[in-house]
Amino acid sequence: LASVDRPGFGKPDIAAGDALLTSFATSFGPRELSALAAKTVDAIDPDGTLGKEQLNSDRRHFALRQTKDGAYIGELRLTGALGAKLTAILSPLAKPRIEKIILADGTTSRDALDADIRSHGQRMHDALEEVCDRVLRAGELPHSGGTPATVIVTITLKDLLSQMGYGTTSAGTLIPTGQLLKMANAADIIPTVLSKSGAVLDQGRTRRVATTNQTLAL
Repeated sequence: LASVDRPGFGKPDIAAGDALLTSFATSFGPRELSALAAKTVDAIDPDGTLGKEQLNSDRRHFALRQTKDGAYIGELRLTGALGAKLTAILSPLAKPRIEKIILADGTTSRDALDADIRSHGQRMHDALEEVCDRVLRAGELPHSGGTPATVIVTITLKDLLSQMGYGTTSAGTLIPTGQLLKMANAADIIPTVLSKSGAVLDQGRTRRVATTNQTLAL
C-alpha cells in the first residue's frame, strides 16, 4: 500500500485496504494475494481534494535497485508529460529490426530477411539502453564533484587481453568483457593499474581507444 500512502489518497481508504489485505493473507497464497493486492490498490480512489495534474505530480515515482544476480529491477509512475516524452523517444528505437541477408549471388529475397525475434519488452529495454549510450556519448550530463558522469569498471589484465570473463562496476554489476569493450569503444578511457589490495599503482591520462572519426568510420 506504499504506492497509495501519499497525498491525494484518502487515509480511511488506505486503512480499509490494509485491513482487507490482512484478512486475505490468512486465506490465500502469495500469488493470489499479490493479485488481490493489485486490485485493492486500484480500487483506492483519490479523495478528490486535488486536481488530476496535481495528483499525478504528487504521485510521480521512480525507484531502481540492483538484484543479487547483477540485474536491476524497479517500479515507476510517470506524469503524463514525462510519459509522452519517453514514449516519443523510445518508440522509434524499439521498432522491430529486419536484418537483410545477402545471398551468394548478391541479391536479397523476401525469404532471406532475418526477422527481429525480440519481444516488445526486450525491444523497449534495448531502446532505453541506446538512449543512455547516446546521452553518455554526448557528454552533456552535469558533473559530479567536478568530474563528468563516469562508469568505473575493474577488470583483470588477463581477462582484458583474452576478451574473456567479466568486468565489475563500482556497484558490483558484472559486465561481460565483450560488452565492456563495446562500451569503451565510444568512451573516454582513463587506464588505472591497481594492486591486489586495490591500491592505485599508476593512473594514465584520458585517452580514446579510437578517435571520433575512426569510430564513425567503423
